Amino acid sequence: MIFKRVPVGVNYTNSYIIGQEDGNGIIVDPGDEARKLLSSVEDLKINLTKIIITHAHFDHIGAVEYLREETGAEVLIHEKENEFLKDPDKNLSFLIGKEIVCQGADTLLGDGDVIGVSNGLSFEVIFTPGHSPGGICLYNKEDNYLLSGDTIFFRGVGRTDFQFGNEKKLIQSIENKILILPEDTVVYPGHGASTTIGDFKNNYWETARG
Repeated sequence: MIFKRVPVGVNYTNSYIIGQEDGNGIIVDPGDEARKLLSSVEDLKINLTKIIITHAHFDHIGAVEYLREETGAEVLIHEKENEFLKDPDKNLSFLIGKEIVCQGADTLLGDGDVIGVSNGLSFEVIFTPGHSPGGICLYNKEDNYLLSGDTIFFRGVGRTDFQFGNEKKLIQSIENKILILPEDTVVYPGHGASTTIGDFKNNYWETARG
């Protein structure tokens, strides 16, 4: 399997390129530096078929349209997040003085959907609102890892003080959807270093929640 993390943009967003050798692949959260990401895809010899967005804040969508046009890949996002792609106020790009306006997604996702990629590689969609209304995580059960977007990080969680953020929903998402995963599940977040469910739970969450 091919798995590459490519940090991009001013917020060092982790974009993930995942696929099979000489087969189909995906990119998750192409936040910026579109040419750099396309070069990585080409170097890895991946046929990019899907662009999956964990949530539509500007630092996760800045390279979406370039990659869609250059590769023909379809764009997937949760149904509650689709309008954020098209609206600089909702995707917060107005904060950086650069309006990002994308077309709508090709496929709208819901909780529990399974995204097939190539040769048995697939991801379960876990709906985790809170940081944003339509935030999702992507769980690969076979290899036991989670792409967590901005839901959880290495000993931290996503902010909820932005417009449309909701702390109560984020807490519910984490407790009801994330902490039920095996403790040895590796977590690859939208920013920063990787962690595990066990480390997050035992060295951050239980202390933070008191």
